[in-house]
Amino acid sequence: MVVPKSTLALVFSTACIVFASLAGNANAQRFDFANDTAFDGGQGIGTPMTVGGVTASIVDVFAPEFTSDGMGTFTQTTNILRASAGDAVLADIGTSNSLGVDNPSIEDDDFFMGAGVEFRDLNDGEGLVIEFDVDVVFTELDFQSLDDGMVTVTIESVGSFDFVDDGQSDTFPNPFGIVLIPAGADVTFSMSSPTVPGGTARIAEFTVATSLEDVSFVFSNQSAFDDDQGIGTAMTASSLDGNNTIMLTLVDLFAPEFVNGAPTTNILRASAGDAVTSDVGSNSLGVNNPSVTDDDFFMGAGIETRDINDQEGLVIEFDQDVVITEIDFASLDDGTVTIAVEGGGSFDFVVDDINNPTDTFSFPVGTEFVSAGSDITISLASPDVPDASVRISSIQVSTSEVMTLKGDVDLNGVIDFFDIQPFIDALADGTNQPEADIDCSGTVDFFDIQPFITVLAGGSP
Repeated sequence: MVVPKSTLALVFSTACIVFASLAGNANAQRFDFANDTAFDGGQGIGTPMTVGGVTASIVDVFAPEFTSDGMGTFTQTTNILRASAGDAVLADIGTSNSLGVDNPSIEDDDFFMGAGVEFRDLNDGEGLVIEFDVDVVFTELDFQSLDDGMVTVTIESVGSFDFVDDGQSDTFPNPFGIVLIPAGADVTFSMSSPTVPGGTARIAEFTVATSLEDVSFVFSNQSAFDDDQGIGTAMTASSLDGNNTIMLTLVDLFAPEFVNGAPTTNILRASAGDAVTSDVGSNSLGVNNPSVTDDDFFMGAGIETRDINDQEGLVIEFDQDVVITEIDFASLDDGTVTIAVEGGGSFDFVVDDINNPTDTFSFPVGTEFVSAGSDITISLASPDVPDASVRISSIQVSTSEVMTLKGDVDLNGVIDFFDIQPFIDALADGTNQPEADIDCSGTVDFFDIQPFITVLAGGSP
């Protein structure tokens, strides 16, 4: 049975809301164009990339045609090749973990005497068109190698916006202003560099929000928790519409004591007077252990001062009741991250490069409110790889009750047979996805199988 989102009814049980609007889904979704993600490997029209329930799809890819004189000289023509016209123009990602366009009429070696890596770059006259399946607002746009020329982003029914190298950073917050881009609207990225025809740009990542009301805590360099901060340090963030402001405070930090370059069983705690502090590196949050330096940390493995390593962690609290809609980790490769919520249980997270290559987890501790002032402890355990590390890029919260469509595990707004495989995956992985937690127990387990079958058949669990 297919249940259209537009005709959903509210069906309540004593455990939870069974059917409801998807409007409460996680707000900020970071589309990170890393190697082996959806747009890699030469992708064309219709290729989707889904992050946390938001899908961006390729609508078109275009590039100027080059012709050869047969003697090794290639000339750019005025003709524009388009995937929508049947030309073999493709989106691609190179080893630099960023998105560009592959022009089929020229090779790297022939492109202005080998300037750049043409197949993975946006070059003069090249671009791509994407669309989203829900209304979104861009909260950040991050280019790579934006040195020459200008990237223009044209948004259907909204306007055009130009981006050039400002000598500071190729990252642009709120690049188009606080405006929702309608679902299905064409978003066209194009490069213009007529004076430097070998100029390049690429798209490293962008972040979109589906709500103007949710609040994102982004742990960028020079933010509140950077540069050795301790208990009581607070970070304040506001919603995009400015109507909701929340404070996040450090309650404690802890790390194992090192002696002669090796960890002991003693745990240092800021709350006990030990000098454990928070720090930020590569725009993500970690813990600085005062008993060891980077050079002495397992023969210089990693950057201990900015990472959360084995047995390290921090405790935070919010000043309002919130639903944690998303947490985004950086460098989650080994070990297990555990988030323990005071009075709300414990939740584990491990790397999954196949199903979740970006290490971004929606509703990591479920869809229930975390009470104001409750301790939230985030820690890493990696006894088999003691020099492993993880950091926290961002945490997003909402002060609104979250509604979920139980059974819509693929997050497309309907309950149908396409939800079966995602449900099986969530069951196998133990993913805390509310759409798969049909019996509302807080975990996805075998007790959800029969209710899922019932919902799929059109009944109430």
